[in-house]
Amino acid sequence: MEFFEKKPDGTYDFTDYGMYMAYYYALQKLVSHYLQSGYNLPPEKISPIIKNLYPFIAENIKEIDDYLNKLPEIAGFIGEKNPQKFATFISRNFLSVLEKSKESLRQKELPKIQNRLDNPYYAIGDQILELFGDLFRKSRPLVYPPEAGMEATIVQEDNPVVSAPEKREDPMQTMPGLIVLKKYSPLFAAAQRLDTASILAGNKPMEEDTESEEEPTSDEHITTPVSRKMPGEVVLAQWRSLFASASPLRMPASGETSSAVAEIATISTVPRQFTLREYASLTGKINQFVRNKDNAGYNAWYQTVPIKYRVLMNLNSIHQRSLKGQHVDWDGELYQISQKTAWETDVLEKIKEEVIAYREIIDSIQSMLRDISARYKDPGLSALLYGQMITIFENDGDIKQKSMALKMTLLQIVNSQEKKELEDSSGKLLDRLRDLFHID
Repeated sequence: MEFFEKKPDGTYDFTDYGMYMAYYYALQKLVSHYLQSGYNLPPEKISPIIKNLYPFIAENIKEIDDYLNKLPEIAGFIGEKNPQKFATFISRNFLSVLEKSKESLRQKELPKIQNRLDNPYYAIGDQILELFGDLFRKSRPLVYPPEAGMEATIVQEDNPVVSAPEKREDPMQTMPGLIVLKKYSPLFAAAQRLDTASILAGNKPMEEDTESEEEPTSDEHITTPVSRKMPGEVVLAQWRSLFASASPLRMPASGETSSAVAEIATISTVPRQFTLREYASLTGKINQFVRNKDNAGYNAWYQTVPIKYRVLMNLNSIHQRSLKGQHVDWDGELYQISQKTAWETDVLEKIKEEVIAYREIIDSIQSMLRDISARYKDPGLSALLYGQMITIFENDGDIKQKSMALKMTLLQIVNSQEKKELEDSSGKLLDRLRDLFHID
């Protein structure tokens, strides 16, 4: 199973399986540390527990959400009689360890799929061969059946011996094509018949009506609908991500070179330039100098900052002016920076978009934590959660993963009403994140 999948924009993201394993490796490290630090168990006693952890996880946890729901069972498995103590430890340390597990998987597994999918000679047929190649390799060689009446003869060097006809498996039943057909023929058999006459007449094929006029009144009237998917739909469901990430095919026009076609076929997108965490770290450092009124320290630090971070700081300062109501000519500002740095304006435009989005997210997180902290008289709330919130609200991964990470993080909040308010407010921020970064 694959740990990563290639997205239409050419970047890679964790598959459900990859994220499941990242969670498992993070949990494994945390359990080991918990047993060592909390119970002072020696490594030889921790080792068998960790060895048996994966079979327990595989049996009880089928998807990522189960990691949260099954924490009491995991606590019982390792011998912890206080599930809340275990949940609080996991909550406070989970995100940082999860990020390390994800990075480890990126370094180990991502190059494997990149070497395959980023190969300019790679085709979708290559993956088909990878999936079915073993069937062909393991199949018997194609042997035509002997003519009727003939017997198989084994000739030794000294004594010719006529043996009884050898009983062989029918080679016609072991041809690779038949093996594939046996596996997939039910899909074709159950598929809707293609009404070619109707299509030629300009009519769309009839589709099954999925809306019922009356709702069933009891379970006995409910029947399982028969799949009406065409075989091609089944294939596309499995390989559509490869088609989505492929460059569009375009035939050259008269007099057009192949290099021009390749240039047109390439999707012109600017990748992410900075992460939310980089932005938060940089602006936090600047705010520290401002609070301390340390101009000399700031100037000395600024000389050590790489040019790309100076560009980020410049655009952030311009955005700060716009937030104060000052008129900003963004086109003119971006042009001036482009002239000074030789950076392309589309890259600068991308950084500008990131600065605006990151500023909104950070301000919203800080405002939420400040308000809830004051309402529940919890002065340590911001220090406890701010860094973890920044990790959750990075613009990668899907909303479901972020929601799960958020719930895991909030396990450490003991006050149930405070936790509920944090979940509700953070949920609204996740909805806003979806709009800002166009993630699902």
